[in-house]
Amino acid sequence: FIDARVAWVPGDVFHPDLFAQTRKMILASGLFQSTTLTLAEQANEKGLWEVKIALSNRPRRTISGGVGYDSDQGVTLQGRWEHHNFFGAAQHLQTRGEFFPSGVRLFAGMDIPHLKHPKRSTRLELGYEHEESPAFVQSTISTGVGIIFPGWYDSQTSLGVRWHSTYLEEASSGEIGKFGLLSLPVQMILDRSDDPLNPQTGWKATLGVTPKTELHGSEMLFTNFFLHSTRYFTPSPSSGWTLAGRGSISWIWDNLGNGIPATELLYAGGSGSVRGFGLQMANELDTSDDPLGGLSKLEFSAEVRKQFNDSLGAALFVDAGRAYSESIPNLDHPFFSSVGTGFRYMTPMGPLRLDVAVPFNRRPQDDRFQIYLGIGQAF
Repeated sequence: FIDARVAWVPGDVFHPDLFAQTRKMILASGLFQSTTLTLAEQANEKGLWEVKIALSNRPRRTISGGVGYDSDQGVTLQGRWEHHNFFGAAQHLQTRGEFFPSGVRLFAGMDIPHLKHPKRSTRLELGYEHEESPAFVQSTISTGVGIIFPGWYDSQTSLGVRWHSTYLEEASSGEIGKFGLLSLPVQMILDRSDDPLNPQTGWKATLGVTPKTELHGSEMLFTNFFLHSTRYFTPSPSSGWTLAGRGSISWIWDNLGNGIPATELLYAGGSGSVRGFGLQMANELDTSDDPLGGLSKLEFSAEVRKQFNDSLGAALFVDAGRAYSESIPNLDHPFFSSVGTGFRYMTPMGPLRLDVAVPFNRRPQDDRFQIYLGIGQAF
C-alpha cells in the first residue's frame, strides 16, 4: 500500500520534492494522521540511501461539520461522516450533506484503491440535489463510476461514466421539463501546491473534457471543456506575505445546435467566482433581471495575503470575470470586477475566512457589497 504511494524508484537522485509528494499521497489515503520521512545517515552496501517512513494512524470513523455564510445566499450548514477503512483494505466511504436556504445537496461515495493495479482506484458515487437559484429551480438524482490513476507528469487522471436525471424550471422562459444526461467526464489534475486549505507555494492546474448526451428521447449532444489554474508565491517564509493568482476558462460546444438546459449552462458570480456579485449575477440578465446562462466563461483573481502571527492574517483581492452567450468569449463585453478585503483566523481545520467584496461596475440589480464566511482560502 505504501510502496504504491512512494514518488521515487530505487536509484533516483534525491530531491526534497519527492519527499513532499510522497507525504501528500500517503496522507491523501485518509488512513494516516501524520507521516514522517527520514533519510538514512549513510548509504547501504548497494550505494543507495534508505528512507524510513513513520506513520500515525487516524481514527477509522470521523464526523465533521461546518458553517458558511454569504450575504446573497445566507447560512450554509455542512456535515460529513466518513469511514476510512470500510472493508479493511483502505476503502474510503464518505457521506456528506450541505443545507442552505435555497436547497440541499446530499452525496455518498466510496473510493476503492488498488483495483487490479497498485496505483489505480475506483470511485462510486450517488447524489441528490435540490436548488432554487436565480436562473432556475432544479432537482437532480445522479450516479456514477470512475477510475483514477497516475497520468502524465505525475498527474491524477480520472475517467468516468455518470448519469443524472433532472427536473427543471427555468426562470427566464418559465419552461418546465425533465431530462436525463449520460456524461463521460475526463479530468487531469496537476497539484504542486503545498497545502490544500492554506497554500503558500506551488501551483495547481485542472483540465477537463465532458461530452454529454440526452437519454429521454430529445436530440441533445454537447461537450464541456474547462481549464483552471492557480499559482502561489511566498517571497520569504518569515515575511508572512503570500501572492496568489487564479485563472479559469470554460466553454461548451453544442454539437447538434438543439439548445442546452439552463442547469448545464455556465454562470459567474458569487463565492468561488467573482466575489462582490450575487450568485450567477456576473451574467447577462433578461428583462426580469434573471441571469441568462452562457456557453463560455472567463474568471480571474489575485490576492495578497499577510500572516501577522500564528493565528491572525488578512488579504486584499481583486476578482474579474463573466459568462458569455457565445462558445468563444466575446472580449468586447467588459468583465464584471470587484475589489475586497478579508481576515483570516487559523484553526486546526484550516483558516477561517471572512471576506467583504465591493463590485466596481455595479448595476441597479446588484447589491453594494457581499460578505462571505467559510473555511479555507478562497482558492
